[in-house]
Amino acid sequence: MTARSRFASSLTIGCLAVALCLSTALSTAQQGETLTVGRVLELLQQGTPPDTLVTRLRAEEGSFDLTIEDIVRLSAAGAPAELIRLMARGDAAPEQVDERPLAPVAEPGPDALTLARVVKLFHKEVPLD
Repeated sequence: MTARSRFASSLTIGCLAVALCLSTALSTAQQGETLTVGRVLELLQQGTPPDTLVTRLRAEEGSFDLTIEDIVRLSAAGAPAELIRLMARGDAAPEQVDERPLAPVAEPGPDALTLARVVKLFHKEVPLD
C-alpha cells in the first residue's frame, strides 16, 4: 500500500468518524428539543418515519393547539391520521359519545307560535305586541 492510498484511507475513516459524531450529536439534540408543529413538519419533510414521531410524542405526553391549516399542512407532508390525532389531544382516549335515542317531539298545538305562523303574521303587518 502506498503512502497516498494510506492517506486516502485515513482521510476517509476520519471523515466517517466526524460524520458519525455529528450525526449522533444532532440526533441527541433532536431528542432533547420540544416538538412544535413546525419541527414535526420539518422532520417529516426530511424523511423521518411517522412511527418514530408517534413514539416520541407518546413519550413526551404533550399536545398541540392545532389549527385547520396545521392539519392540512401535516396531511400534505405525509403525516398519518394517528400522528395528527396524537398531536391534537395527546395520548388521551377519545371521548365517549352517549348515544341515547332522542325524545319524541310533540306536534305544536293549533295556537302555537311556529315559524310559519310568525312569517304569516309579519306579512300581514300585525303589530309586534
